[in-house]
Amino acid sequence: MPATTRGRSNVPVLAQLGAALTASLFSLCLASCSNERDPVPGVEHYLGIAIPHGHEVLVDTTRYLADDFTKHIVLQLTASGFDSLVSSIEASPLYGTRYIYSHGAPGAMADRLLETGLTGYWVPTDVGYEFREPTLSELPNSHLYGEWWMVEAQVSSTERTLDFLFRKI
Repeated sequence: MPATTRGRSNVPVLAQLGAALTASLFSLCLASCSNERDPVPGVEHYLGIAIPHGHEVLVDTTRYLADDFTKHIVLQLTASGFDSLVSSIEASPLYGTRYIYSHGAPGAMADRLLETGLTGYWVPTDVGYEFREPTLSELPNSHLYGEWWMVEAQVSSTERTLDFLFRKI
């Protein structure tokens, strides 16, 4: 039987607590390495890549709306920094679809994601690269980590930017 207070469920309270905890953990991850204002350690952690020095932070916003939490970061890289970023993406454990499609089964994907601590994989696109997570119907994050959150990222070859979005939903 769910916990209740005077006949009301604590689910909304627990959801708010979960959103606040996720925001706090993300902030701690961002601040854990060197400068508290540098968002790069958190981005590297969630995307499984190394981001080279010499970048400019174009966007760094945090938004809270009820139970939702969103962190949006856009980095501008130098030409040499962009080349290093591409090398890091292409060396990431789940780059492309070679693993996902060669092993096929969603269970195998879940096992590999848990091994790496990642929630998705990088794929090349017409304009750069994209970090993709399996859809919620294929493999919900709650199945892997007990949380409902999404990580999105795109890398633009023409703009030399990395656009990162973390959402707790």
